[in-house]
Amino acid sequence: MSLFNLIKIEFKKNKAMSYFGSYIVMTIILVFLTWTSIFGVNQDHETSGFAIIKMMSGLIADFYIIFSALVIMKVLNDEYVQRTILLMFTYGIPRKKIIFAKFSLIVMIAVVGQLLTQICCFAFLIGVDRHSGLINGGLTQENTIQWICCVAINTLAIIGYLFIPVTVCIKKKTTSSIVVSAMIGLLIYQMIISQIDNFIVMTIYYLAFAMVTAAFYFVVGGRYIENLEL
Repeated sequence: MSLFNLIKIEFKKNKAMSYFGSYIVMTIILVFLTWTSIFGVNQDHETSGFAIIKMMSGLIADFYIIFSALVIMKVLNDEYVQRTILLMFTYGIPRKKIIFAKFSLIVMIAVVGQLLTQICCFAFLIGVDRHSGLINGGLTQENTIQWICCVAINTLAIIGYLFIPVTVCIKKKTTSSIVVSAMIGLLIYQMIISQIDNFIVMTIYYLAFAMVTAAFYFVVGGRYIENLEL
């Protein structure tokens, strides 16, 4: 069976379309937080549009890093608890392919949600700027390019981060370990984004981070899955 067909099966089995309700709730919360944050940091009208965009985009990524940990619990960890994944391992399908199909679904759910929320919050930011002029100098075409760069970098960061809790889930199979790994991933993300403003440097850091975590997933998680006795 192809990886694409496995992903389609996982998509239907986990009712991935139902996550749109979660997207809507988180988007409403994040639009509100964007609104309050703008007033909080820009009461003197001196904060640049880039600083506000970076803050908003980073806040959204924070939410989806935590949200993705919850998705991992449902898509992967619950199957270990219910032992249904062990039944799947008895089929004539490589174990690594089964796990990677689940990983791909988790990435899809997290990335699609993040992109939709980013678009909604940026549209809200444009509306706020046009009607209140709260942002110093107003939003410019350069700010739009900066927002696109932030979204692309945050997407890369989320994908890189996801390798950590998925690998931890494969080995530990506990909700507490997934939560702890999510907090560690969030800390690493914040350490990088809070200290660096250069998009090229951030991209290099997150790309290196993604490569390291991917190696961790394929070497540690893959080896454990292959050697797991049913």
